[in-house]
Amino acid sequence: MTGRHEVVAFMGVKSGETVVYKRMRDFEEMSTSRNPEKYEPKYVDEKNKRSTVTGYATSTSYKFDYDPDNEVHSVITDITELEKTGNDAVVEIVIVNMAKPSEEGGSSFAAFRRKFTVTPNTDGDDANVMKYSGSFDANGVLEVGSATTKDEWDTAEFTVNE
Repeated sequence: MTGRHEVVAFMGVKSGETVVYKRMRDFEEMSTSRNPEKYEPKYVDEKNKRSTVTGYATSTSYKFDYDPDNEVHSVITDITELEKTGNDAVVEIVIVNMAKPSEEGGSSFAAFRRKFTVTPNTDGDDANVMKYSGSFDANGVLEVGSATTKDEWDTAEFTVNE
């Protein structure tokens, strides 16, 4: 059985001219819905419909208590508060499954990367602490690969499978 804490997310944060995948810490919620799109024909000579998955509209809901020292939180709150749209509201997220070593072995783990649109929902809905919530909605193809780290998983390096 895989613990939820073993599937870890990293968001691409610009550091100068490069993008660094920083661990998405202190999130209370990160729940993914695959939202499959289906084709379901009903043929006249058959009793039941057939169902074929034709695509996905993946979405991950999020919720966190804002920490101004957390760079990932700052990216999301900046998109939210400045009401950014289009490409200005798109981030890259790498998901690493620490319970699934990659084929390379060692300290490399199965991972995927995808661009997501940050879709804010609520902020400030708690009287004690500033909370933000919304969803990360798929905005590109899923890239399958592996991830490694050089700093005990504060950051991740992603490599696409060939």
